[in-house]
Amino acid sequence: MTSDPTELADRFADAWNSHDMGALAGLFEDAARFVNVVGMFWRSREEIRQAHAFSHESMFRNSTLAVKAVENTALAPGVVAVHVHWHLEGHLGPTGEPEQPRDGVLLLVARETRQNGGWQIAVAQNTDAIPGVVTIPQR
Repeated sequence: MTSDPTELADRFADAWNSHDMGALAGLFEDAARFVNVVGMFWRSREEIRQAHAFSHESMFRNSTLAVKAVENTALAPGVVAVHVHWHLEGHLGPTGEPEQPRDGVLLLVARETRQNGGWQIAVAQNTDAIPGVVTIPQR
């Protein structure tokens, strides 16, 4: 839990970089939702912890996540959207080969808790930024 929703971005990166998935999961509400970059959907703090623990024992075990920028948008009293622009290095491909660095955006929807005035993540959606790809609106 954090006293400022902007801190969630750095706390997420700190937990990622220390590969402490208990600390990462502790940023989330018990019934939080998380959709990762390939569309896997986790429906609780424990599922989020387990999924990240598995990936940090394999493809992300040597990875480092850097926060490049953070943007907050107040949605309602006690609710904020935090867009975290990130850079990832040191991750491995499916057969263990080093992958190229990646960039992306992590959207965190956080709520202020009543118990001690801190902020926790209720919903997260992670998206890879794919250079050179342009979407064309359908008509």
